[in-house]
Amino acid sequence: MTPEEYYPDFMQARGPVSGTGKIIGITGSVTVTMAEWNYTVLKTLFSVGYSSTASSETIGSGAIGTVTELTNVIVTGVTRNDTKAFRVTIAKARVTSPVATTLSEKEVSGLEVTFESLQTLAAPATFSMWIDIAV
Repeated sequence: MTPEEYYPDFMQARGPVSGTGKIIGITGSVTVTMAEWNYTVLKTLFSVGYSSTASSETIGSGAIGTVTELTNVIVTGVTRNDTKAFRVTIAKARVTSPVATTLSEKEVSGLEVTFESLQTLAAPATFSMWIDIAV
């Protein structure tokens, strides 16, 4: 999570003045490696077009349209160093990573995916990403 801060310039101050700062923007993202993925997952995540027939499924062909936006992206199954579980939730997100993986015959090919949070017009001043830590 990365907030964008703003402090106004005051003539006599040599730096930011306490009590005048404001957060004017914020972005957040989480990157995960998916060990299991298939055609349905890829066409849902990436806005690169897709097509299928009775004998084949293709990612990257077809009409390129609007950016795919996802609702309620939840990352689970992760623990901190003290073994407490945590969960990342993004209410509205898009995928900003490329479709890329390293293929190998000797190990499972994971797909690295970065989800970036999106603000909504219904609540433009409310951050749409949060982390829950088990107590």
